Amino acid sequence: MPVPTKQGGKGRSGVATVSIVGEKVNVIFEDNNQAITVLLADAPDYIKNGRQAITLNTSNTEIYGARPVNGTHRCVFAGFAAKENEPPTIREVAARSGISSANKKYSIKAHLEFTALFDITAGKWKNYRLVYNLTYGFEKYSPPTIDGSNDEALAITLVYGEKLAEFLSLGGMDFEIDSIPWSDNVLVFIEKLLLSRKRPLAISLNENGWVKSIGEIPVEDDDEEIEAPNLQPDPDTGEVPVEGDEEAKLNAKYAAELAKIKKAKAEEVEAAKVEAKKIVAELTGQDVEAPKTKKKQASAPTILDMLANQAKAGDTDALKMLTSLAVNNEQAKEKLEEITNS
Repeated sequence: MPVPTKQGGKGRSGVATVSIVGEKVNVIFEDNNQAITVLLADAPDYIKNGRQAITLNTSNTEIYGARPVNGTHRCVFAGFAAKENEPPTIREVAARSGISSANKKYSIKAHLEFTALFDITAGKWKNYRLVYNLTYGFEKYSPPTIDGSNDEALAITLVYGEKLAEFLSLGGMDFEIDSIPWSDNVLVFIEKLLLSRKRPLAISLNENGWVKSIGEIPVEDDDEEIEAPNLQPDPDTGEVPVEGDEEAKLNAKYAAELAKIKKAKAEEVEAAKVEAKKIVAELTGQDVEAPKTKKKQASAPTILDMLANQAKAGDTDALKMLTSLAVNNEQAKEKLEEITNS
C-alpha cells in the first residue's frame, strides 16, 4: 500500500553528525557547524548515531528524513510516497534551467514526478529509508480493433524513459509478460506488482545520500553467508573497512556484485549504440546491412508489442524506449532487429 509521507515545506538539510542523548537528538551540520537539537520523538524511529544526511522541517524542530551517505546497501522496495490514506502522489515539476555545482548548464522541461521508497535491510543502516525521484513517464495505449477504432476497455500503459524502465525491471516487472492496465494513476497497480515480487536490490548512494545507481542481487546469493576477505578502500571516502565490520562486509559484497553488473551493462550498451546507429540510418533512407533474425511471435499483446508497433509507425520515443530495453532483453532486441530489417 502507499507509504504515508510527511508533506509540507522543508528546512535545514545537509550532511551532519547525529548523536542521540537520552530523549534528544543532537545534529551538527558539517558545512557550517550549526548545531540543532530535536526531541527523539520528533525523529524517524530508525534514527541512529553517526554521519548521515539530515532533512529538517521548516521550523527546524523535527527531522523529516535521514539517510546514509556513500556506500552500497542491500534494500527492498517499500512503496511509493503518498499522503495519508491517499494513492501514490504524482506531483508537477516546473521547467527550470541554470548552472550546476559542476559549472555546467542544464535545462529541465516541465514534467510529472513520483517518489519510490526503499528500506535498507542489512548492515549498520538497517531500517533507514531511501528516496528515489522518477519521472512519471506513462502513456495510454488503446489497441486498434478490426474496424480500425480503438478499444478503450483493453487500454494498457506504455513506459517511456530508460531510468524508469530500469527501475521497473530491477524491481521485478517483466516486460515480456506483464502489462499495466491504464488508469489515472498507474502507480497503484505498479506498487502492488513490485511489492509482490519482493526483489532484493543493491543501491549505491553518493556523498549526499541520494541514489547513484541501482543493481540487482542474484537470487541465489540471497541467503549466502557474507565474507569480506581482502577488503578494499571505499572509492568515495578512501577509508579502509575494519575487519569484522558487518556494514563493510555487506558493502564489499554488494559493491562487487554491482561492479559485475555495470561491466556487463557497459558492454551491452556499446553494442546497443551500434545497433541504434543502424536503425537511425535505416529510418533516414540509408542502405544499412543488419543481421536478420527470425521473428518471435508473441501469444498475446505485451508492452514490447505495443512499443514495437508504435516504433514501426514512426514514434521516435517508442523507438528510443525499445532500443534501451534491447540492452538487457532478448525479445526487445529481436523486435528492434525486425524493425531494422523491415
